[in-house]
Amino acid sequence: MKFERGILIDRGLLTDVYRGRQCSSGQVVAMKGLREEFCTEAWVPLFEREGGVGAQIHHPNVVRWLDVMREQRRPYLVTGALDGETLQMCLGQGALREPAHTRPQIV
Repeated sequence: MKFERGILIDRGLLTDVYRGRQCSSGQVVAMKGLREEFCTEAWVPLFEREGGVGAQIHHPNVVRWLDVMREQRRPYLVTGALDGETLQMCLGQGALREPAHTRPQIV
């Protein structure tokens, strides 16, 4: 096994997200697993395709995709881990604002 699943850190409509670690290096990772009720012939290929598309994106503002794997019949997308607040926590504090450095400057 390349990755070890740890504690549940968040839940979405279709997925559960766990903190995990890469067995060879000890690197902390995020493991997004399709929830059991969606592990069907209709959903699994779509979920795994998401992993293939994500692995093709290389940008400093996008988390790095590491692997697409299965634990028993449940698929997981493995990415680098990020610390901080969840989107749900941010939205609970009010509307999200555009960072000042991305706003157009009027001179």
